[in-house]
Amino acid sequence: MTANQTKDPATIRRALERKYFPRGLEINEIRLLDEIQLHLMDAAEQTVGVERWSNAANLGYAIVAGLSVGMSPKEVEKLVSAMRVVHDNVSVAEAASHYNRSPF
Repeated sequence: MTANQTKDPATIRRALERKYFPRGLEINEIRLLDEIQLHLMDAAEQTVGVERWSNAANLGYAIVAGLSVGMSPKEVEKLVSAMRVVHDNVSVAEAASHYNRSPF
């Protein structure tokens, strides 16, 4: 991985999967990698206070914020639906970059 490439955990994992499992992964191998990833994230959280990313928690924040500013349940539902699409198509690093460049 070059210095210019993102170091987003999902990107790193996909690169490692391609490198070490070029023929693809069996379900047990996926489960093993998932478990290793969780243990590494727990260790990082305990060591340096890094909190685990969670799409569900992020959507929860959006629901709480939307309702707190008077959005209707229908508007909140539309926001959550749009955020689910964004979660699938925008990396955490890209989202952070958008936020950091925004006027908000």
